[in-house]
Amino acid sequence: MKVTLIFLLLIFHHIICSKGRHYTADRKQGRPVHLATTATGKKTLSTNCGDSLHGPSGSIIYKRGELYNSNERCTWIVHVPNAESILFKLEENGIIQSTEDFIKVGYFLESEFKNEDKFREVDLKHNTEDKSVTVPGPVAFVRFFSDENINGLGFRIDFGGIGNNTYPFKFNRFYYNKKFGMIQYPLHGEPYSEFERVAFVVKPPIPIYMALKFYEGNCDDFGDYLTIYQRSSEGWTKNGLQTVAQFCNSSTTELPLWTFSCEVIITFQTSAVGGSNNGFQLIWVPSKS
Repeated sequence: MKVTLIFLLLIFHHIICSKGRHYTADRKQGRPVHLATTATGKKTLSTNCGDSLHGPSGSIIYKRGELYNSNERCTWIVHVPNAESILFKLEENGIIQSTEDFIKVGYFLESEFKNEDKFREVDLKHNTEDKSVTVPGPVAFVRFFSDENINGLGFRIDFGGIGNNTYPFKFNRFYYNKKFGMIQYPLHGEPYSEFERVAFVVKPPIPIYMALKFYEGNCDDFGDYLTIYQRSSEGWTKNGLQTVAQFCNSSTTELPLWTFSCEVIITFQTSAVGGSNNGFQLIWVPSKS
């Protein structure tokens, strides 16, 4: 009887101590790892070829210990709210040094999301001792390219915010790779805030038509700007973006339609005024061509 009681107490103690643990098994490494989302649903870890991450810190783990393919083109968009700058560090690296494969980190200088001349990219070098870069926040773009030569293994990149600024975001989905979809910012007819700096990546697998359904902005003072950029597949190995269109106020009389067969980057920045306007809505559908 005494032995049975002790056994039951041990089981009860194990249940109590285990309660509240929030992890899943990493089968390849044989150790527990934390889940990829925070308590608020913000994604802080990605294993996909392209994704959005939103939080004070996180990781990109792409094909770690596995062979990646030729001609891979992956883009991750990282939002670190209120970060003055973002540190990226290549913690694990399986890229072959003799190839032209690269990892680049893109950002906008002085938080000027409306100007392609302010966009910069730096190499996150895999063949040097210092495998880290620090770029201005609160948004950065990490992209990976593999050539047609020798394929390497995957990698892990950790990131974290540094310093403090005030750049609010209304939600945390910023990456879209479906054949059709919609972006409405902010959601539910809410007005946008002052000093917003937000960016979206649309990277569908096929050519698309993209249409602006509405834009309600404000050109007073510094102005609120919605900007549509593209990166062509031919220019994937080159730095920089190409401006397709830009909107400042709500006086747009014709709603434009574009055809894209490449990655599209959409940015929205607001002035110190903010306002009662409702932002914008974009939709895209498969192209008939």
